[in-house]
Amino acid sequence: MKEKPICTVFLPTIGRPKFFGPALASVAAQTYRPLQILVSDNAANPPVELAEIQKWAPEANVRLVRRPTRLPATDHFYLC
Repeated sequence: MKEKPICTVFLPTIGRPKFFGPALASVAAQTYRPLQILVSDNAANPPVELAEIQKWAPEANVRLVRRPTRLPATDHFYLC
C-alpha cells in the first residue's frame, strides 16, 4: 500500500498569544496524517516557547523556528 505524503502546515506568529494557542490546537486537531506543523516565530516579544506549544498540541509533530530579526509579512511567509 502506498504511504500518504506528509502534509506540512505553516503557522506564522508574531506575538499574539491570545490567538496562537487556539490556532495551533485547531491545526493539530486535523485528522489527516502524517501531519507536520511548522511554527515560525517572527522575532516575537515575548518569543513563542516550547512549553506553550506542548500545552496546546501535546501529541503533534511541531517544529519551531525563531527569526532573530523581524521580517515583513510576505518575506516571512516566503522564507518558510
